[in-house]
Parts: sequence; C-alpha cells; structure tokens
Amino acid sequence: MFIPRVACWALLAGAGLFIGSRPAGAAPVPLSPLTANRLTVGWTAENGLTVAVDGVPLVRRSSLVLVKKGWTGTLLNQARVKPDITDWTTAPDGTRTARIRLENEDAACEYLLTVSPKNRLVVDLAYRLKRDTPAEIEYAAGYLSGAVLQGSRIEEYVAAAASPEPGAAAVSAKRQVSLAPPAAGTTQEQNRLGPPLQSVAFGTRLGEVTIRYSGDAPAPVLFDGRADKGDWAANFPLFWLGIGSPSPAVAKRDGERHAVFTFLVTEKGLSNSPAKAAGSSEEGVALYSAATFVPTLSARPLVIPRPKVMTVRDNSAGLRLSKTTRLVLPDASPAARKAARLLSSEIEQRFGFSPKVVLVSRGNPLLGTGLVKDAIFLGIGGKSEMLSGKRIPVPQKPEGYAVAVGPSQALIAGTDEAGVLWGAQTLIQLLAADAKGPLVRPVVIQDWPTLSVRSVHLFHGREALPFHQKLIDRVLARFKMNALFIQAEQVRWDADPAVAPDWAGTKADLRKEIAFAAERGMTVYPLLESYGHMEWLFNKGGNTAFAEDPQTPYAVNISDPRAMAYLEKFNAEADTLFDAPGFHAGLDEVTMRGRFPYRSLPRTFPDLFVSNAKYWHEFAIKRNKPLWMWADMALHPSEVAPCFGTAPTAKDAAAVRAGLPKDIVMVDWQYSPHDSYPSLKVLKNAGFRKLVAATWYYPQGIQDFTRAAAQIGALGGMQVTWCGYESKESVLDTLERRQFTAMVLAADYFWNGGDGPAPSKLPYDFSQVFARQWRGAVAADSVTRPGVAAVPALTMVSQDWLGYGPEGTLTGIPVGDVRLSDGIRYRFPARPASAVLLRGKLNPPGTGAPSNILLPLTGEKTPGAVRELHLVLAASHQAASGTRIGTVSLTAADGTTTKIELIYGRNIAAWNDPRSVPDAPVMVRGKTSTGEEALLRALVWRQEKGTFSPVSATLTSDGTEAAPVLFATAAVN
Repeated sequence: MFIPRVACWALLAGAGLFIGSRPAGAAPVPLSPLTANRLTVGWTAENGLTVAVDGVPLVRRSSLVLVKKGWTGTLLNQARVKPDITDWTTAPDGTRTARIRLENEDAACEYLLTVSPKNRLVVDLAYRLKRDTPAEIEYAAGYLSGAVLQGSRIEEYVAAAASPEPGAAAVSAKRQVSLAPPAAGTTQEQNRLGPPLQSVAFGTRLGEVTIRYSGDAPAPVLFDGRADKGDWAANFPLFWLGIGSPSPAVAKRDGERHAVFTFLVTEKGLSNSPAKAAGSSEEGVALYSAATFVPTLSARPLVIPRPKVMTVRDNSAGLRLSKTTRLVLPDASPAARKAARLLSSEIEQRFGFSPKVVLVSRGNPLLGTGLVKDAIFLGIGGKSEMLSGKRIPVPQKPEGYAVAVGPSQALIAGTDEAGVLWGAQTLIQLLAADAKGPLVRPVVIQDWPTLSVRSVHLFHGREALPFHQKLIDRVLARFKMNALFIQAEQVRWDADPAVAPDWAGTKADLRKEIAFAAERGMTVYPLLESYGHMEWLFNKGGNTAFAEDPQTPYAVNISDPRAMAYLEKFNAEADTLFDAPGFHAGLDEVTMRGRFPYRSLPRTFPDLFVSNAKYWHEFAIKRNKPLWMWADMALHPSEVAPCFGTAPTAKDAAAVRAGLPKDIVMVDWQYSPHDSYPSLKVLKNAGFRKLVAATWYYPQGIQDFTRAAAQIGALGGMQVTWCGYESKESVLDTLERRQFTAMVLAADYFWNGGDGPAPSKLPYDFSQVFARQWRGAVAADSVTRPGVAAVPALTMVSQDWLGYGPEGTLTGIPVGDVRLSDGIRYRFPARPASAVLLRGKLNPPGTGAPSNILLPLTGEKTPGAVRELHLVLAASHQAASGTRIGTVSLTAADGTTTKIELIYGRNIAAWNDPRSVPDAPVMVRGKTSTGEEALLRALVWRQEKGTFSPVSATLTSDGTEAAPVLFATAAVN
C-alpha cells in the first residue's frame, strides 16, 4: 500500500469518523514555538513536530500511531490523545528542552525535544505498550519539505548497521535529488532514497541538512512521496522519514523503546545568500490592442457528464443565436416548461437577450417539417426527425435524452421528463461565442445515466439556502445530479426548538430549497441521525437522561421508550416536511464514543443495533417509503479489507447483516481508491438489494468505488461532505473547497458508472470547472474587448531562472505576442523561457531578485476602464496549500487600491506542481529539458460590479520558499 496507513486514519479523524476520539474538554495547549538561531521548533497534537530553517519549513509535520495488528483498531494516536506538555526550559549553556507525554489505557509515549544554539535539534521518542495485544507502530518522524530537498545534493547516506537489505552500501555515492517526482504508481520501497538509514546529509539552498538516527527501535526509512496522490501528500510535496513503511510489530514484552532523530543545519553546501529587498521602480510599458480579448471556441465542446454518444460537427454548422431565436415546445409538459425556463434564463445571462417561448399543438411532430428556422425544439419524444432528414432514436432508458444541433434548428428530446431537463442542461453547456457572436455548438448526442441515484450529501444552517441554491443551479443540476440528502438534525424543529443551535436553519428555508431543487429535477431527502452521533440531541440540558452513556452522551438509549418517542417527533416532522420517497436515519459509528452498551446492558450490540434499525424501518414503511442507512456497522475491517467498517467484531457485523430487513437502502461509505471493494459484495451476498456507494473528495476513490458499484448493480452513488455541521458558502475559502469541487467528478462518474479515463486524464480540470461554474457566465465573455499587454521594465533573461542547471531549463514557453486559449492576447518576453523572478528564500544563490515589480495597465490610447487583469504566473517552488506567498496590489487613478493575496494552491502553484488550482487555470504547458511537464497558470481579477478601475498593478513577493515568477500580463477593458 503506497499511502502510509496513519494517513487513512487521520482522514477519518478529520471527518469525525475516527475510532477513539479526542477526550472531552478544552483543546490541548500546544508547545510554545521556539526560535533558536536559525531553527524554529514547534509541536501540536494535530500536526506533531514542525521545524523551520530561516522561516522555511523543513519538517512540516509528524505523526505517531500504535494500532492493533493488521490495522484493525487504534491503541494510541497522538492526534487523539490529550498531551501533557512541559514547556521549554533553558540550561546554562543555552540548550532548551521540552517534554510531551501521551498516555491512555493501552500505550504510553514521551517526546524529549532538545535544541542547541548551534542549529541542532534532537527528538527522542520513547514508547511502550501497556497491555499484551499484537500491535504495530507507524512513526513518521518528519514529513520533509520537497521544496527544500528538490535539486539538493545527497552528500552522504549511511545505511543502518543492521540493515536487512543484502548488499546495502555503507555510504552511497554523492548524487543530486531529482527535480522530477518519481513515476506515479510506484511503491514506497521503490521510492526509497536508500536502505534503512543511520544518517543522511543533503546540500540544500538553506545549507547542509544532516539527519542522524539512533536508538533501539527499528531503523527508519526515507522515501520520496512527491508523486503520491493521497491526502497525506496532497497539501505539499514531501519526503517521508520514519518507522512504519512497512509497520513493524510492537509487543508489551519489548518494554520501552527509543527512536532518536537528530537534525543539524550548517552553513556549508548550497546555502543561499540573502535576496535583495529592493523593488523595481522603473516604469514598464502598456501596449494597446483593440482586440486584447476575443471570444474563442475550444477545439471540442465540453459536456459534463461525458455523453455516452457524441458526434461533433464543424462549427460552421452550429445554430447562431439572436433576438429572433425561439424556444418551441411541441408539448406543454411540466418538464418542457422547466427546461425552457432554464434555457431562456441562461441565454439572457450570457448574451443579453431572452428567446421567446412558443407553444405548438400536441399533434405536430417534434421537429415539424423543417419550416421553422432559428429555433430550439424541446419535449418528450420517441424517434424524432433529424435536421438532415435522418432520424435519431431517443434512448429508451430512464432519464435518457437526445440533442441534435444544426445551422437552423436544435432539438432536445427526452425519454421522460427527467430526460428533457438533462437534455436542456446539456444544451446549456453547448452555448458559446466566437468573434461572430453567440451560437449553440453543432453536435448529435444520445445519452442516459448508468446509475439511477446520483446524489450529494449536505448539512444545513441559517446561511445554507443561498449557498445551496447556487450549488444546485450551477453545479449539481447542471451536471445531472438528481438527489440531495440534507442532514437536518440541527434545524429549528417544532418538536423541541431548544435543541437547535444559534446558527440553525429554518423549516421555511428547507421548503424553499426543496422547491428550488425540484424545479431543476432534484429530489431532496432528509437525513437525521437516530442512534449514534446524537450530540445534536444532547445539546439541550437534561437530554443526557436519554443517553446510553450519560458520562459520554453520544448514542441514544433506545431501551428507553421515552427517548424513542421524543426522537420520533423530530423524524416524523422532518419526514412530513420533505415528503421525499425515502428517509435516511444515519445509524453509523454507534459505538465510536462512550460505553456501549451501558444503560441497555445486558443486551448486546447486535441486538440493540438491529432492534433500532427495525424500529426506523417500520417508521419508514408506515409512510410508504424505504429506509436508508449508513452500512458501516454491518461491516468489519477484517472481512472487507481493504475496505472499512465499524462493527466491533466480524461476528457482530455478521449478526447485524443477518438481522436487518433486506429492503433497507444500504449506503456503503468507502473513500480511498482500491482495485476492488469487497464491502459491496459482502452486503449483496447478505441479501441487500439496494446498495449506494458513498464517496468523498479523493478523485481516484470516486471513480474506483463508482465503477465497483455499477459492476455489482448498485442503485447509485452519494457524494458526501464532512466540513462542519453548519453549511455556508465561506467553506469554499478553506481547504475543504476540495469536497465541493469533487462534486463535478462525482456527477460525471455516477452518470457513467465509473467508466472512462482516470481523473487526471479527463478532458477537463474538475476544480477549474467548479470555479468557472461558481463564477457564472456574463455577457462580457461573448464580445471582443480592447486592452493592453503590460510589460514590466525588469526581465530576468535566463532560461535557467531556477538555478538548477540543465535539469531546470524550460522549453515550449511562448515568445512574443500570443493569444492563449482564454482568448487573451499576451506579450511574453522575446527570449525563450524568460521571466521575472521575485524574492524567495530558495532562489539561486546570489540572486538579486526584486521584492516587487510595477506593471502599468493603461496608456495614452487605452479607451474605457480596466475590468480584468490576467497574469501568467508560476511559483518557483512548491509550498503548503493555503500559504500566502505574495500579493497583487491594484491602484486606481485616485490612489484607491485593492489587493489580491497570492494563496498557494488557490490561485498560484509551482511550475512543477500538477495539482488542480481552482482560481488559476493552466494556460501554458511546457517541459523541462528532462521531459517533466512545466505548467504556467493565469490568475484573473475581475471587477464585475462597481466603478473601481486600476491604472497600475504591483506584484510583491512575501519572500517565502515559493517565489512568484511572472511571465506575461494583460489588462482587458
């Protein structure tokens, strides 16, 4: 397995799905950050050890977990145990020490951190088991920064004396660490920099970094994890240093063992000289063009989800749109009327005019005789005459549709009402513009879904309605999702309003959301947790009387009739309001916290769980609908590996499966990518007829699990979100935006049953598609506009601006005037691969890079106000997601300013970082001389409202390890 095992457990912890939760009470006080000479050292329970050199992260985090053999349960996870911290003390010689103790009933460990004034850190971990149980350890002593180590030189590599690898050399030859990450799909062993080590020394831009190991614990390994796609490596490129690849055994009889790591930084090596802090005060030039922006058609129209059959014609055969274009409805079905409203609204928003809707008699054929020109026909039909005189069969499958576009007419024909709506959403994606004006791109499409349920899971809150409406309109319904599950416990229900938090949503907002979704073909279902995860019920004082364990109020005591009657009031009220064709009762992770069973003793877990599920099953059946529930408590890891389950034992899981009614819709949540998913087969073999695959934000996991679900004949898929109980748009400004951008992928793979290319090979970047949809189309995107190419006065005319020699030289970068795929005309430097490199702590030694540069955005001939700024940028090195690496300050003629923060992973990324960057689409794909892909992205600022018009822009570096690099700039009026 390529992903360190602890990463998977940390993932579940972050989602609130971890076995062995953090003790109740206030968050632990972290160790005070210590700066001693060039080193800054910190430690927190969540991130473990952090070490920076001159402010540049070297060790980004660490982790420690002791687990039961086979990773079937946790014994101690440092992120989930409250630490006992003794803060820094100082010895007479200036040495600082700190201690962190972690202990529970299963295990104990202690960190002793020692920092000397000479840039030396010693981390001594002592650990032991307290009870006799087969166990394993994974200790990541350091997630080392790939930015610091890339291109460095291995000065020394000494293998551990007891290295089991045959022929392991004591000292390896000096060699450079490649800039290019290892090939994707290789194993940890193949990515090792050598055998288990005793010491290693790197010559880096920060100086020589030496790491030594001692102690009686197993020898550590060091491998390159920069190419890994898992969550543990997704936020920054890293090298993994530690014990646990693979995880060694631990036993109580071992007693206390020590793993001691020494980190030493010296000035020798490739140490960088301080970068100059001066900015460029010279005026650049603004080169005017009457056609800085020209609406440009992509080579091939993009439709999401990918249609089953799509034939693309030459663009000259497209339907030109104008104020005379009509929407013709041969039948006045509700679906056709909804589709017409959607199309009319979108065309008006994009092009500034609204087509007239024309109703014709039911007896007319869908396309008439061809006498009606400049029209879009839409309705329900079987076989319909094609524009060319041929006939196109409408797929005779639920939700199927056909779309045909020619120079005078377009057709949308659905198998049923859902098909008409999905056909309209497809045609909306075919709306475009070129220099001649707006058009519908010419295609013939026949399409239908593979999975019948394509759903998303969201929470609610008082700010949820506008957020959800935008999400439904621009993303979910646009990409043909047909169901939405609202986890709605924390709504202000009449059953007991005192339970609701201050930020609770209202029933009125829920009704509006349900109606809004229905207009767009989506059914909204309620989800209310009805056994575990009952914190929502216990928020009210006194309700702990209904808890299974009053000391840890988490699961409800179903043996108490009063508790069940109280809970049923909430569920019945929600079910009545939603009036959906199903009810989701949750029922996941019931035994995760507290004593279970406790008040219900001597009843057993299987008896209690099955009894409760049957209670809610009967509740749903009485209302003529199926019960939905999470499937994890019917699964145990030992029987479904590599899948996940939360039943206490395999025997318990089998008993639960045997006892549950088989018409329950079982929602199996498995988030990681796997070659197979035995959990689905176990559930199906147990007799469950309706299965749903729940996915999260892992791109490959979405495809893999969806494919497995389709192959086993599952009902559908559910894309879940776990980013706090309150749902609001501000979550998109955090790392958890990834949970929403992944909905684009889920829509595509759910529709197509997981078939097609891997996420990285799809004909689109799902994160950028989400950003485009979230912004929405505007009329200005469809007309040619003037502007300027802003050329700075200072240009570093060097192909090797990274200072890595031939390996870092870029090729394939545009030169001079170039119009890129965004329709913008840029002016790149005349010398190939030249750029302006700003100040950064990992810049080449001796580089006098400026802190900022000034870019003029207007000239004497420039008409109108600047409304857009486009900067083709890269970062010199990779950094952690969310790190601010600089700013772009825009200044108007009256001196007023606005500022754009350059946030790594959000609107800027390194030239060699393949991740999806939501607010900076890739504009240029070049290569290094060694064949590695080099990506340049466009940061775009738009002034869509107000009168602010900048006359200049100043690009400033924060001087981090990731320096901004500017290639070209354009302003559009």
